[in-house]
Amino acid sequence: MTLTIGWLKRLTLVWLTLAAVALSVGALPVRAAHDDTYVDAGYADDDGDAYFATLQAAIDATAAGGTVHVAAGAYHESVTIDKGLTLLGAQANVDPRPSQGGRSGAESIIDAKESASAVIVIAAGGVEINGFTITGGTGDMVEENGSAHNLLFHYNILYDDLDTAGDEGIQIKHSDGVVIAYNYAHDIVQDAFNLSCSSNGVIRYNEADNIHSINAAIYCYDATNIDIIGNLVYDVPNNDGIKLGDQDDGSTGGLVKDNVVRDVAQDGITIYASHATVQGNTIHNCRSENGALYLYGADDTLVLDNEIYDNAAIGLLIANASGVTVEGNAIRDNNDEDDTKYAGSAGVWVDSSASGVTLRNNAITDNKHFGLRNESSSDVDARLNWWGADGPGGSIAGGGPYSPWLDGEPPHGRPTSTDGKPVINLDTGDTFTTIQAAIDDSNTQSGHTISVAEGTYNQPLTLDDSNLTIRSTGAVSKTIIDGAGTSGAMITNTGSDNVITGLTIQNVDTAFSVSGGSLTAYANNVSNFNTGVDASGGTIDATHNWWGAVDPSNVGDADADAFRLGAPVVSYVDGTTSVGLYDATADGYTVFRGSGTLVLVNHGDSLRHAPFGKAVSPHAVEGCADAYDVFAIDGSGSYHVSMPITATCQSDPAVTTSAPRLLQFVLDDALAPDTTCSPDEDCWTERTATYDGTALTASGIGADSLLGTPFSAPVRKGAESTAVALTTFGASSANPVLPALVLTLSTMLGAIVWTRRR
Repeated sequence: MTLTIGWLKRLTLVWLTLAAVALSVGALPVRAAHDDTYVDAGYADDDGDAYFATLQAAIDATAAGGTVHVAAGAYHESVTIDKGLTLLGAQANVDPRPSQGGRSGAESIIDAKESASAVIVIAAGGVEINGFTITGGTGDMVEENGSAHNLLFHYNILYDDLDTAGDEGIQIKHSDGVVIAYNYAHDIVQDAFNLSCSSNGVIRYNEADNIHSINAAIYCYDATNIDIIGNLVYDVPNNDGIKLGDQDDGSTGGLVKDNVVRDVAQDGITIYASHATVQGNTIHNCRSENGALYLYGADDTLVLDNEIYDNAAIGLLIANASGVTVEGNAIRDNNDEDDTKYAGSAGVWVDSSASGVTLRNNAITDNKHFGLRNESSSDVDARLNWWGADGPGGSIAGGGPYSPWLDGEPPHGRPTSTDGKPVINLDTGDTFTTIQAAIDDSNTQSGHTISVAEGTYNQPLTLDDSNLTIRSTGAVSKTIIDGAGTSGAMITNTGSDNVITGLTIQNVDTAFSVSGGSLTAYANNVSNFNTGVDASGGTIDATHNWWGAVDPSNVGDADADAFRLGAPVVSYVDGTTSVGLYDATADGYTVFRGSGTLVLVNHGDSLRHAPFGKAVSPHAVEGCADAYDVFAIDGSGSYHVSMPITATCQSDPAVTTSAPRLLQFVLDDALAPDTTCSPDEDCWTERTATYDGTALTASGIGADSLLGTPFSAPVRKGAESTAVALTTFGASSANPVLPALVLTLSTMLGAIVWTRRR
């Protein structure tokens, strides 16, 4: 067609007209972003402003800070999140971990069908992903692009097709404050959870199994202060369970705590980070050529309260590290004799490249070849550990002191010294002839505990340091500070926050004189004194001591008198809620939840030592009626106390024919036991408890309800029973005190119980 001048004029007119219309109407409006969008495969992407068939369309249409709600169904796509928002699946906040029961119901499944490397790419901070099943990536199923600060990734399921290409379940790098929690990862080609080149993040309460990584199921390298807490890792066929840091990468800090790692081809847990803490983990059935727990370059790391057992590996291997402290661990039945990397096996192996290692209060028993093998030219301080019934014997190879050692499993074993000195600093391992020498020693520092063996000590004590604990390790009645032939105070305190516990103090003018600072004294027997307490220059908490009589007259402190023990101390144990309480003279256990230091005092036969002389009735089951006091120092929270009845007592007709009852002692206006009650039967009223045929249990006892509330639990109506007191700090007069909750039960109470990176 030939364009004439007329046609050109006509076209120009049309164009000008269209332009004029556009200018007059204005540009088409841009769809506004939504705070909430909704995704369902049945929607069309234009089914209304906020409803979409695909995740990516919904993400694009959601405002920063908004929420994408994803219905159950399968979404075959990969997505990029480039703004801070929340992605909620159909199983949001539902725990998927099989060990916790798993979850049922329809899932929101994001399956890229191997069409993309990553299923989800996070390119912004402040993202939450909650309640999905994620699979089908040829690389990392979830990863960051640049950074993903403050990511919250929880309640998700991750899995790979092991027959196709794949990589990490989730790998986040260059990010701060990331939380990966309550997820379940299985059948992963590489790491299940990887948080690397990052800081101040946490991987907690996840479960990972059948993880084929050549690094670790949980792997964090170039890491600063990354915590790995409460995870369950098992069936790792190629390498490690958990790895914090990598060789010489400069990782530092971090807490690896309360994880369970089992059935792993190499190390259960590997630590390359310095200044880390490895605490409360359980590691077993690992087959490492190194150690079930392996520390390399982990300077100044703490290894605390772990259980490492039944591994085809050295229990704990320390290499190229200095200043490592190993305390409170149970390391047993480890055997690496088939491995050729190290010539032999041991519970703890200190490589020639390590130095400055301290072992304290560990149970290191029944390991192949050695309990401890030290190949370093530096001594290993291995004092105050339990090496088994035969003592250290031939179980230690290499340099370093091991005496004194413990005569039983921590925390119950008592120190035994080859030099015969009865006083031991439990933190340094130094031994002394007198208590005062231990107090005055230049190595004794704030926070140390001085152990006193059975015997009689005639020297008055002066505590001018602070935060020291002086305690007996044997029978209280046989650990005696005797003031015969002396005058003045037997124990003088001028320092702050000192503790005296488990001693018999007798034949003295004044038992405790606090001329400065502060002193706590509990579970002591004090008798034949003129003045129990003189706190004219400082403060004292002297509650929960026996003052020589059911109703003493010269204690000298109102709180100490009101909240005193109702019978003499025969023996006692104490510990934090994490380790529980234990009484080696009986069988059974007591379990506490809540915080604080818990103390168990045994008064012996309650027929002769009824608390405050107030028996429930004159009829007790002989042999099933010891009296106890249990109390908490700085206690808070809720307590659960379970007191088993011994096998002998379980078969007694008095127990089998009638369930135990829990009785509450009457209180005075100060919430202390009202010891003026009369007759004895009127001192007790019934309170609810449960009995399962083997144990009596009181549950959910709040700290705020334990202000001096005695309880009794006879084995049958009308029977006297064992006394147990559970107490917590409460306010009475000017100073904090330890008011009592007394539980009584006719029973014997006992033991509580290859390197690769993306």
